[in-house]
Amino acid sequence: MKKKVAIIGSGISGMTAGFELSKKYEIHIYEKNSYLGGHTHTHEIIENNKKYFIDSGFIVFNDKTYPNFINLLKELNVGSENTNMSFSVNYPYENFEWSGKNLNSVIFRNRNFFSIKFFKIIIGIIKFNFLAKINEKLFLKIKIDAFLKKFNFSEEFKKYYLYPMCASIWSNPINKIKDYKTHFLIKFFVNHGLVNLFFRPQWKVVKLGSNKYIKKIIELSDIKFFLNNKVKSIKIIKNKIEIKNKNKLINYDYLIFANHTNEICKILPYNFKKHKKILSSVDYQINDACLHTDSSLMPKNKYNWSSWNFIKTKDDASRLTYWMNYLQNLKCKKDYFVSINSNDLINKSKIIKKIKYSHPIFKHNKEYTFQRLQKIQGNKNIYYCGAWCGYGFHEDGVVSARNVTNYLL
Repeated sequence: MKKKVAIIGSGISGMTAGFELSKKYEIHIYEKNSYLGGHTHTHEIIENNKKYFIDSGFIVFNDKTYPNFINLLKELNVGSENTNMSFSVNYPYENFEWSGKNLNSVIFRNRNFFSIKFFKIIIGIIKFNFLAKINEKLFLKIKIDAFLKKFNFSEEFKKYYLYPMCASIWSNPINKIKDYKTHFLIKFFVNHGLVNLFFRPQWKVVKLGSNKYIKKIIELSDIKFFLNNKVKSIKIIKNKIEIKNKNKLINYDYLIFANHTNEICKILPYNFKKHKKILSSVDYQINDACLHTDSSLMPKNKYNWSSWNFIKTKDDASRLTYWMNYLQNLKCKKDYFVSINSNDLINKSKIIKKIKYSHPIFKHNKEYTFQRLQKIQGNKNIYYCGAWCGYGFHEDGVVSARNVTNYLL
Protein backbone atom coordinates (compact mmCIF):
# COMPACT_ATOMS: atom_id res chain seq x y z
CA MET A 1 0.00 0.00 0.00
CA LYS A 2 1.27 3.45 -0.94
CA LYS A 3 1.99 5.97 1.79
CA LYS A 4 -0.26 9.04 1.84
CA VAL A 5 0.89 12.61 1.25
CA ALA A 6 -1.34 15.63 1.82
CA ILE A 7 -0.52 18.84 -0.03
CA ILE A 8 -2.17 22.10 0.97
CA GLY A 9 -2.32 24.49 -1.99
CA SER A 10 -2.68 23.77 -5.71
CA GLY A 11 -0.44 26.52 -7.11
CA ILE A 12 2.71 25.82 -9.10
CA SER A 13 4.51 24.34 -6.07
CA GLY A 14 1.68 22.10 -4.92
CA MET A 15 0.96 20.82 -8.43
CA THR A 16 4.64 20.20 -9.19
CA ALA A 17 5.21 18.35 -5.91
CA GLY A 18 2.04 16.32 -6.39
CA PHE A 19 2.91 15.40 -9.96
CA GLU A 20 6.44 14.26 -9.10
CA LEU A 21 5.37 12.25 -6.05
CA SER A 22 2.22 10.69 -7.52
CA LYS A 23 3.99 7.61 -8.90
CA LYS A 24 5.27 6.60 -5.49
CA TYR A 25 2.64 7.99 -3.10
CA GLU A 26 -1.10 8.46 -2.83
CA ILE A 27 -1.49 12.22 -3.19
CA HIS A 28 -4.33 14.37 -1.88
CA ILE A 29 -4.29 18.10 -2.72
CA TYR A 30 -6.42 20.50 -0.68
CA GLU A 31 -7.42 23.78 -2.34
CA LYS A 32 -9.41 26.57 -0.70
CA ASN A 33 -10.60 27.98 -4.06
CA SER A 34 -13.14 26.60 -6.52
CA TYR A 35 -10.41 26.13 -9.15
CA LEU A 36 -6.93 24.58 -9.26
CA GLY A 37 -3.82 26.62 -9.93
CA GLY A 38 -3.63 29.48 -7.46
CA HIS A 39 -2.09 32.34 -9.45
CA THR A 40 -2.34 30.19 -12.56
CA HIS A 41 -5.79 31.43 -13.46
CA THR A 42 -7.16 31.31 -17.01
CA HIS A 43 -10.52 32.67 -18.15
CA GLU A 44 -12.44 31.53 -21.22
CA ILE A 45 -13.79 34.46 -23.24
CA ILE A 46 -16.09 34.03 -26.24
CA GLU A 47 -16.01 36.72 -28.90
CA ASN A 48 -17.78 36.29 -32.25
CA ASN A 49 -18.28 32.57 -31.51
CA LYS A 50 -14.55 32.06 -31.00
CA LYS A 51 -12.89 31.08 -27.70
CA TYR A 52 -9.99 33.02 -26.24
CA PHE A 53 -8.09 32.03 -23.10
CA ILE A 54 -6.94 34.99 -21.01
CA ASP A 55 -4.73 34.79 -17.93
CA SER A 56 -5.16 37.07 -14.94
CA GLY A 57 -2.47 35.81 -12.55
CA PHE A 58 0.68 34.10 -13.82
CA ILE A 59 1.28 35.24 -17.40
CA VAL A 60 4.92 35.33 -18.54
CA PHE A 61 8.23 33.50 -18.15
CA ASN A 62 11.53 33.73 -20.01
CA ASP A 63 14.08 31.45 -21.66
CA LYS A 64 16.92 32.41 -19.32
CA THR A 65 15.76 32.30 -15.72
CA TYR A 66 12.96 29.70 -15.83
CA PRO A 67 14.84 26.48 -16.78
CA ASN A 68 13.01 24.20 -14.33
CA PHE A 69 9.58 25.51 -15.27
CA ILE A 70 10.43 25.15 -18.97
CA ASN A 71 11.53 21.54 -18.37
CA LEU A 72 8.23 20.87 -16.59
CA LEU A 73 6.31 22.20 -19.61
CA LYS A 74 8.37 19.96 -21.89
CA GLU A 75 7.73 16.94 -19.68
CA LEU A 76 4.00 17.69 -19.83
CA ASN A 77 4.18 18.38 -23.58
CA VAL A 78 2.69 21.86 -23.11
CA GLY A 79 3.59 24.45 -25.74
CA SER A 80 4.64 28.06 -25.39
CA GLU A 81 5.05 31.05 -27.69
CA ASN A 82 7.08 34.24 -27.70
CA THR A 83 5.56 37.40 -26.30
CA ASN A 84 6.36 41.09 -26.39
CA MET A 85 7.60 42.47 -23.09
CA SER A 86 7.44 46.24 -22.71
CA PHE A 87 6.74 48.72 -19.92
CA SER A 88 5.13 52.14 -19.68
CA VAL A 89 4.91 54.69 -16.88
CA ASN A 90 2.13 57.25 -16.84
CA TYR A 91 1.68 60.26 -14.54
CA PRO A 92 -1.48 61.76 -16.10
CA TYR A 93 -1.73 64.68 -13.66
CA GLU A 94 1.81 65.70 -14.71
CA ASN A 95 1.13 65.03 -18.40
CA PHE A 96 4.19 62.77 -18.46
CA GLU A 97 4.45 59.25 -19.84
CA TRP A 98 7.11 57.07 -21.39
CA SER A 99 7.46 53.49 -22.63
CA GLY A 100 10.03 51.06 -23.92
CA LYS A 101 11.21 47.48 -24.26
CA ASN A 102 14.90 48.25 -23.67
CA LEU A 103 17.07 51.37 -23.54
CA ASN A 104 17.19 51.56 -27.33
CA SER A 105 13.42 51.72 -27.68
CA VAL A 106 13.14 54.03 -24.65
CA ILE A 107 15.36 56.54 -26.42
CA PHE A 108 13.72 56.44 -29.82
CA ARG A 109 10.06 55.89 -28.91
CA ASN A 110 9.55 58.78 -26.51
CA ARG A 111 8.73 62.36 -27.31
CA ASN A 112 9.92 63.41 -23.84
CA PHE A 113 13.46 62.30 -24.61
CA PHE A 114 14.89 65.81 -24.85
CA SER A 115 13.48 66.92 -21.49
CA ILE A 116 15.76 67.21 -18.43
CA LYS A 117 13.41 64.88 -16.55
CA PHE A 118 13.84 62.13 -19.11
CA PHE A 119 17.60 62.70 -19.31
CA LYS A 120 17.87 62.10 -15.54
CA ILE A 121 15.90 58.85 -15.90
CA ILE A 122 18.30 57.55 -18.58
CA ILE A 123 21.39 58.54 -16.56
CA GLY A 124 19.89 56.78 -13.53
CA ILE A 125 19.24 53.58 -15.50
CA ILE A 126 22.84 53.48 -16.75
CA LYS A 127 24.23 54.23 -13.27
CA PHE A 128 22.01 51.64 -11.54
CA ASN A 129 22.85 48.95 -14.07
CA PHE A 130 26.57 49.66 -13.66
CA LEU A 131 26.44 49.40 -9.86
CA ALA A 132 24.31 46.25 -10.04
CA LYS A 133 26.95 44.48 -12.12
CA ILE A 134 29.83 45.24 -9.73
CA ASN A 135 28.92 42.88 -6.89
CA GLU A 136 25.43 42.74 -5.43
CA LYS A 137 26.82 41.30 -2.16
CA LEU A 138 28.27 44.74 -1.37
CA PHE A 139 24.70 45.85 -0.73
CA LEU A 140 23.68 42.87 1.41
CA LYS A 141 21.95 44.61 4.33
CA ILE A 142 21.04 48.08 3.08
CA LYS A 143 17.46 48.83 2.05
CA ILE A 144 16.90 50.03 -1.51
CA ASP A 145 15.69 53.50 -0.47
CA ALA A 146 18.85 54.06 1.59
CA PHE A 147 21.00 52.68 -1.24
CA LEU A 148 19.51 55.14 -3.74
CA LYS A 149 20.13 58.05 -1.37
CA LYS A 150 23.69 56.91 -0.63
CA PHE A 151 24.59 56.90 -4.32
CA ASN A 152 22.73 60.15 -5.07
CA PHE A 153 20.19 58.79 -7.53
CA SER A 154 17.82 61.44 -8.85
CA GLU A 155 14.22 61.69 -7.73
CA GLU A 156 13.24 61.34 -11.40
CA PHE A 157 14.94 57.94 -11.67
CA LYS A 158 13.23 56.69 -8.52
CA LYS A 159 9.82 58.17 -9.25
CA TYR A 160 9.49 57.44 -12.96
CA TYR A 161 11.52 54.25 -13.37
CA LEU A 162 12.80 52.07 -10.53
CA TYR A 163 9.93 52.23 -8.04
CA PRO A 164 7.20 51.84 -10.69
CA MET A 165 9.14 48.91 -12.20
CA CYS A 166 9.54 47.13 -8.83
CA ALA A 167 5.97 47.87 -7.75
CA SER A 168 4.80 46.28 -11.01
CA ILE A 169 7.05 43.22 -10.75
CA TRP A 170 6.02 42.33 -7.19
CA SER A 171 2.53 43.88 -7.12
CA ASN A 172 3.48 45.75 -3.95
CA PRO A 173 2.90 49.42 -3.09
CA ILE A 174 5.92 51.70 -3.47
CA ASN A 175 6.18 52.35 0.28
CA LYS A 176 6.69 48.56 0.75
CA ILE A 177 9.21 48.39 -2.11
CA LYS A 178 11.36 51.04 -0.40
CA ASP A 179 11.96 48.57 2.44
CA TYR A 180 13.18 45.77 0.15
CA LYS A 181 16.79 44.73 0.68
CA THR A 182 19.03 46.06 -2.10
CA HIS A 183 20.81 42.71 -2.48
CA PHE A 184 17.50 40.90 -3.04
CA LEU A 185 16.32 43.43 -5.62
CA ILE A 186 19.61 43.80 -7.50
CA LYS A 187 20.16 40.04 -7.68
CA PHE A 188 16.72 39.67 -9.23
CA PHE A 189 17.46 42.41 -11.79
CA VAL A 190 20.79 40.81 -12.69
CA ASN A 191 19.35 37.28 -12.97
CA HIS A 192 16.48 38.45 -15.17
CA GLY A 193 18.65 40.48 -17.53
CA LEU A 194 17.08 43.76 -16.45
CA VAL A 195 20.49 45.43 -16.13
CA ASN A 196 21.36 44.77 -19.77
CA LEU A 197 20.85 48.01 -21.65
CA PHE A 198 19.97 46.56 -25.03
CA PHE A 199 19.67 42.78 -24.80
CA ARG A 200 16.98 41.13 -22.70
CA PRO A 201 15.86 37.49 -22.45
CA GLN A 202 13.04 36.29 -24.69
CA TRP A 203 9.77 36.29 -22.76
CA LYS A 204 7.12 33.66 -23.38
CA VAL A 205 3.53 32.71 -22.55
CA VAL A 206 1.88 29.30 -22.32
CA LYS A 207 -0.15 28.58 -25.46
CA LEU A 208 -3.92 28.71 -24.93
CA GLY A 209 -3.57 29.94 -21.36
CA SER A 210 -1.33 29.13 -18.43
CA ASN A 211 -3.73 26.59 -16.89
CA LYS A 212 -2.88 24.28 -19.80
CA TYR A 213 -0.13 22.76 -17.65
CA ILE A 214 -2.56 22.33 -14.73
CA LYS A 215 -4.89 20.35 -17.00
CA LYS A 216 -1.98 18.17 -18.13
CA ILE A 217 -0.95 17.34 -14.57
CA ILE A 218 -4.53 16.34 -13.79
CA GLU A 219 -4.61 14.19 -16.94
CA LEU A 220 -1.26 12.46 -16.35
CA SER A 221 -1.55 11.73 -12.63
CA ASP A 222 -3.99 10.04 -10.25
CA ILE A 223 -3.94 12.86 -7.69
CA LYS A 224 -7.13 13.34 -5.67
CA PHE A 225 -8.22 16.97 -5.45
CA PHE A 226 -10.42 18.55 -2.80
CA LEU A 227 -11.68 21.95 -3.98
CA ASN A 228 -13.41 24.56 -1.81
CA ASN A 229 -11.66 22.86 1.08
CA LYS A 230 -9.80 25.27 3.34
CA VAL A 231 -7.70 23.41 5.89
CA LYS A 232 -7.95 25.28 9.19
CA SER A 233 -5.83 23.08 11.46
CA ILE A 234 -3.86 19.85 11.66
CA LYS A 235 -3.07 17.39 14.45
CA ILE A 236 0.15 15.46 14.95
CA ILE A 237 -0.71 12.01 16.30
CA LYS A 238 2.39 9.87 16.82
CA ASN A 239 3.97 9.69 13.35
CA LYS A 240 0.82 10.69 11.48
CA ILE A 241 -0.66 14.04 10.47
CA GLU A 242 -4.43 14.29 10.82
CA ILE A 243 -6.44 16.58 8.54
CA LYS A 244 -10.16 17.19 8.70
CA ASN A 245 -11.65 16.87 5.21
CA LYS A 246 -15.19 18.21 5.51
CA ASN A 247 -16.58 15.92 8.25
CA LYS A 248 -14.04 13.16 7.75
CA LEU A 249 -10.66 12.79 9.49
CA ILE A 250 -7.83 11.47 7.29
CA ASN A 251 -4.37 10.45 8.49
CA TYR A 252 -1.31 11.12 6.34
CA ASP A 253 2.29 9.97 6.47
CA TYR A 254 3.59 13.30 5.18
CA LEU A 255 2.28 16.83 4.79
CA ILE A 256 3.53 19.43 2.31
CA PHE A 257 2.52 23.04 2.80
CA ALA A 258 2.44 24.68 -0.64
CA ASN A 259 0.33 27.67 0.29
CA HIS A 260 1.15 31.14 1.61
CA THR A 261 3.20 31.66 4.76
CA ASN A 262 0.50 33.61 6.61
CA GLU A 263 -1.96 30.77 5.94
CA ILE A 264 0.54 28.14 7.08
CA CYS A 265 1.13 29.93 10.39
CA LYS A 266 -2.60 29.81 11.13
CA ILE A 267 -2.78 26.07 10.42
CA LEU A 268 0.33 24.94 12.33
CA PRO A 269 -0.12 23.80 15.94
CA TYR A 270 0.72 26.26 18.72
CA ASN A 271 4.02 24.58 19.62
CA PHE A 272 5.53 25.12 16.13
CA LYS A 273 6.93 28.50 17.22
CA LYS A 274 10.30 28.11 15.47
CA HIS A 275 8.59 27.22 12.20
CA LYS A 276 6.24 30.19 12.45
CA LYS A 277 9.10 32.59 13.13
CA ILE A 278 10.93 31.46 9.98
CA LEU A 279 7.76 31.57 7.88
CA SER A 280 6.91 35.07 9.10
CA SER A 281 9.97 36.42 7.26
CA VAL A 282 7.66 36.59 4.23
CA ASP A 283 4.42 38.52 4.51
CA TYR A 284 1.58 39.02 2.01
CA GLN A 285 -0.24 41.88 0.33
CA ILE A 286 -3.82 41.33 -0.89
CA ASN A 287 -4.41 42.88 -4.31
CA ASP A 288 -7.55 43.34 -6.39
CA ALA A 289 -7.27 42.14 -9.97
CA CYS A 290 -9.85 42.82 -12.66
CA LEU A 291 -10.27 41.43 -16.17
CA HIS A 292 -11.98 44.09 -18.29
CA THR A 293 -12.18 45.97 -21.61
CA ASP A 294 -11.81 49.58 -20.37
CA SER A 295 -8.85 51.27 -22.11
CA SER A 296 -9.00 54.43 -19.98
CA LEU A 297 -6.24 53.08 -17.70
CA MET A 298 -3.81 52.84 -20.61
CA PRO A 299 -1.41 55.62 -21.66
CA LYS A 300 -3.11 58.55 -23.36
CA ASN A 301 -0.85 58.17 -26.38
CA LYS A 302 -1.60 54.75 -27.89
CA TYR A 303 1.96 54.73 -29.20
CA ASN A 304 2.99 54.15 -25.58
CA TRP A 305 0.66 51.21 -24.95
CA SER A 306 2.84 48.40 -23.57
CA SER A 307 2.58 44.91 -22.10
CA TRP A 308 2.78 46.34 -18.57
CA ASN A 309 1.40 49.82 -17.93
CA PHE A 310 2.01 51.59 -14.63
CA ILE A 311 -0.17 54.58 -13.75
CA LYS A 312 0.19 56.87 -10.74
CA THR A 313 -2.99 58.71 -9.79
CA LYS A 314 -3.44 61.85 -7.69
CA ASP A 315 -4.51 59.83 -4.65
CA ASP A 316 -0.92 58.44 -4.65
CA ALA A 317 -2.13 54.94 -5.52
CA SER A 318 0.04 52.80 -7.81
CA ARG A 319 -1.89 50.86 -10.41
CA LEU A 320 -0.82 48.42 -13.08
CA THR A 321 -2.60 47.29 -16.23
CA TYR A 322 -1.57 44.35 -18.42
CA TRP A 323 -2.52 44.58 -22.10
CA MET A 324 -3.49 40.96 -22.67
CA ASN A 325 -3.88 41.14 -26.46
CA TYR A 326 -0.23 42.14 -26.74
CA LEU A 327 1.01 39.70 -24.09
CA GLN A 328 -0.91 36.63 -25.24
CA ASN A 329 -0.96 37.35 -28.97
CA LEU A 330 -4.75 37.50 -29.02
CA LYS A 331 -6.19 38.01 -32.49
CA CYS A 332 -9.52 39.50 -31.50
CA LYS A 333 -11.33 42.79 -32.10
CA LYS A 334 -11.69 43.90 -28.49
CA ASP A 335 -8.79 44.93 -26.29
CA TYR A 336 -8.62 42.96 -23.04
CA PHE A 337 -6.85 44.16 -19.91
CA VAL A 338 -6.03 42.92 -16.43
CA SER A 339 -5.63 45.74 -13.91
CA ILE A 340 -4.28 45.58 -10.37
CA ASN A 341 -5.85 47.69 -7.60
CA SER A 342 -7.80 49.77 -10.08
CA ASN A 343 -11.42 48.64 -9.60
CA ASP A 344 -12.53 52.16 -8.67
CA LEU A 345 -11.33 53.53 -12.03
CA ILE A 346 -12.83 50.87 -14.31
CA ASN A 347 -16.14 51.38 -16.08
CA LYS A 348 -18.45 48.86 -14.39
CA SER A 349 -20.10 47.95 -17.68
CA LYS A 350 -16.72 46.79 -19.02
CA ILE A 351 -15.78 44.52 -16.12
CA ILE A 352 -15.62 40.80 -16.94
CA LYS A 353 -14.25 39.33 -13.72
CA LYS A 354 -12.97 40.55 -10.35
CA ILE A 355 -10.41 38.46 -8.47
CA LYS A 356 -8.32 38.82 -5.31
CA TYR A 357 -4.72 37.63 -5.25
CA SER A 358 -2.11 37.71 -2.49
CA HIS A 359 1.46 38.64 -3.40
CA PRO A 360 4.52 38.14 -1.15
CA ILE A 361 6.32 40.96 0.61
CA PHE A 362 9.95 40.04 1.25
CA LYS A 363 11.55 41.25 4.48
CA HIS A 364 14.87 39.49 3.91
CA ASN A 365 17.10 38.16 1.16
CA LYS A 366 16.16 34.96 -0.63
CA GLU A 367 19.07 33.07 1.01
CA TYR A 368 17.98 34.14 4.50
CA THR A 369 14.63 32.37 4.22
CA PHE A 370 15.96 29.35 2.32
CA GLN A 371 18.78 28.57 4.76
CA ARG A 372 16.50 28.71 7.79
CA LEU A 373 13.78 26.73 6.06
CA GLN A 374 16.20 23.86 5.41
CA LYS A 375 16.63 23.43 9.17
CA ILE A 376 12.95 22.61 9.70
CA GLN A 377 12.15 20.63 6.54
CA GLY A 378 10.85 17.18 7.44
CA ASN A 379 10.36 17.95 11.11
CA LYS A 380 7.35 15.87 12.24
CA ASN A 381 7.14 14.74 8.55
CA ILE A 382 6.08 18.24 7.49
CA TYR A 383 7.62 20.07 4.51
CA TYR A 384 7.31 23.58 3.08
CA CYS A 385 7.48 24.90 -0.46
CA GLY A 386 6.17 27.82 -2.47
CA ALA A 387 7.24 30.59 -4.81
CA TRP A 388 7.84 32.64 -1.65
CA CYS A 389 10.98 30.52 -1.06
CA GLY A 390 12.62 32.51 -3.87
CA TYR A 391 11.53 35.71 -5.60
CA GLY A 392 7.84 34.85 -5.78
CA PHE A 393 7.67 33.53 -9.34
CA HIS A 394 6.88 30.26 -11.11
CA GLU A 395 10.50 29.15 -11.39
CA ASP A 396 10.88 29.60 -7.64
CA GLY A 397 7.75 27.52 -7.12
CA VAL A 398 9.08 24.61 -9.18
CA VAL A 399 12.53 24.75 -7.56
CA SER A 400 11.10 24.79 -4.03
CA ALA A 401 8.75 21.89 -4.85
CA ARG A 402 11.62 19.79 -6.18
CA ASN A 403 13.67 20.63 -3.12
CA VAL A 404 10.90 19.01 -1.06
CA THR A 405 10.30 16.02 -3.35
CA ASN A 406 14.03 15.22 -3.19
CA TYR A 407 13.52 14.37 0.47
CA LEU A 408 10.71 11.94 -0.31
CA LEU A 409 11.89 10.19 -3.47
